[in-house]
Amino acid sequence: QAPFPNQDLEALTVVGGRMWAVGDEGLVIGSKDGGASWRQLASGLSTHLYGVAFVDSAHGWVAGAGGEIWQTSDGGETWAQQV
Repeated sequence: QAPFPNQDLEALTVVGGRMWAVGDEGLVIGSKDGGASWRQLASGLSTHLYGVAFVDSAHGWVAGAGGEIWQTSDGGETWAQQV
């Protein structure tokens, strides 16, 4: 399955039935149905993202080029940069 065929996905994480993937130009996508459907989350980021991890359905992190790390506490709806 290629939910966004024109952009490379670099990492995927799964917690329960929820999934998140990250990729080029700040792309963050999420699925609430085990990957049957995906939607782009408004990350507000423009850096390439290479890693994603969630500890539950709300709290997660993405890591990108230049060592940037961003955190969410609402399942990926909003992101805050970690210092």
